[in-house]
Amino acid sequence: MTRPVAEARPRILVIDDSKSLLAAVQYTLGKAGMEVFVSDNPITVGTLIRQHRPQLVLVDVEMPGLEGDKVVEIIGKHEGMRVVLYSSKGLEELRELARRSRADGFIVKHEVGFDFLRRVKAELEQVRPR
Repeated sequence: MTRPVAEARPRILVIDDSKSLLAAVQYTLGKAGMEVFVSDNPITVGTLIRQHRPQLVLVDVEMPGLEGDKVVEIIGKHEGMRVVLYSSKGLEELRELARRSRADGFIVKHEVGFDFLRRVKAELEQVRPR
């Protein structure tokens, strides 16, 4: 008799200088069955990617020390991982920042609850396996 193989939970890394927002995002995505790692320090992103191997990285745009679009440029492209800008900036400005920084996508912060979860799941569906 074969046992069903447990499906791995999607791993998401969220980088944002707002600790309250990190807690809310971690709770929302965790309740949806995702494994969520958070950091309020954009300088740690490289170490966290190597350590947790996320399929999706959400990066806040406006952070002290290192703006999110610069974080995206530093991260670069990795097989099996999407990097998405996450900001309260206007839609067109965020779209342009994502294009210039070569982010894989963007999510506007005012998308919360179900809309936010739907967008995150849509980004995860576009991840190519490693």
